[in-house]
Amino acid sequence: VPGDTCASAVPVILAGDRREATVAGSTRGATNTESSTCGGGGPEVFFSVTYPINDNLVLEALPNGAGNPVLSVRLGCGQSEVVCNDNATRSATGARIFLRPLPGSGTTRTVLVSVESANMGAAGSFVFRARRVGGSAVADCGTTPLVDVTGGGTVFGPLPNGLGGQHRTACGGAIGRPEDVLRYNATGNLQLRIVLATPGQIVAVRQGQCGGLQTDELACFGPQTAQNVNLRQGPAWVIVDGNATQHPGSYIVLIQPP
Repeated sequence: VPGDTCASAVPVILAGDRREATVAGSTRGATNTESSTCGGGGPEVFFSVTYPINDNLVLEALPNGAGNPVLSVRLGCGQSEVVCNDNATRSATGARIFLRPLPGSGTTRTVLVSVESANMGAAGSFVFRARRVGGSAVADCGTTPLVDVTGGGTVFGPLPNGLGGQHRTACGGAIGRPEDVLRYNATGNLQLRIVLATPGQIVAVRQGQCGGLQTDELACFGPQTAQNVNLRQGPAWVIVDGNATQHPGSYIVLIQPP
């Protein structure tokens, strides 16, 4: 099976003008060498994705027929998983991960991505897609363009010192703390499920405008517990804030529409 092990990962190169790649695959006949932390327990297939270091990367796995693919990302073979996603939305079985630009040197970065079946009896065909998208490395409300997370999924990104820190939130985020701002476009009234996985941080959700006198902060909360936030039609902003943690670090947040 192509990509049966991390060492034999299928290469996906997004360089130059190539901004997107789609690969059909299957976990049938693959071995189960690793398990993701968000639901995968069956066989997996590995991809090696190389892309410009300053770009945002969106990774997707969709079932090709029956099945429930799970996505997980490592920064190299033998390294621990850094982020995973089981279901990008609450009503579908596709998985999606947004990788924000991470600190590093050089012109390109390579990540190891596994597409894993939910369990040993759920091996099946899938479509894997990797694409580069616009957006700055770390954003505040004045940044254009912001990374659009409307499709839902898990976001993994940095909260470095010296960037962001423009907004005070209702539940503890202070001006000067590192932060990142993501955009969600609600096409109608809906309930957005959000889970912040990293301790020492908070999430605020806003509509009206991202910051200023017309800002409507709909929710502000800490990590671990899932929160359901009611949105009206129109743009919304999800702010991940370092809160009381002033040291550089990363965040993981699940943004899951209906």
